[in-house]
Amino acid sequence: MIEPISFIKIGDLGPEATVLWLSVILAFVHILAQAGVSAKFRGLKWAMGPRDEIKPLPSEMSRFDRALVNFKETYPLAIIVLILQMLKPGHWELGIIAAWVWLISRAAYLIIYASGSILRSLVWFISMLAIATMMVGLIQS
Repeated sequence: MIEPISFIKIGDLGPEATVLWLSVILAFVHILAQAGVSAKFRGLKWAMGPRDEIKPLPSEMSRFDRALVNFKETYPLAIIVLILQMLKPGHWELGIIAAWVWLISRAAYLIIYASGSILRSLVWFISMLAIATMMVGLIQS
């Protein structure tokens, strides 16, 4: 196992399970950021009501909507490969690094997307490359 990364863990969770656990926190952050921005612009009455009519958000604020949609599109892929990586006997060092790269790049993606930076596509690509790297590790013997 990788010494520099193995110390970063939650309780008795292994490295992949730690990343998976932290990814749930990241999902909460995405959801709460989107909900907070939406409620701030549309008002508490709208947020607490049935939301039958949706008032469009300004483009800067709708970035949180789009970032959440993007996260929800790729999160299931990460969950699947992380679980499969946990089920595979032993730990593939590059797979563990890829898991952390995925998590860090997804966290950075929200911040970068919200800021309007053009780097968001590069960060998205890095996160997808990390998922692909974990997938390769699953088929190696």
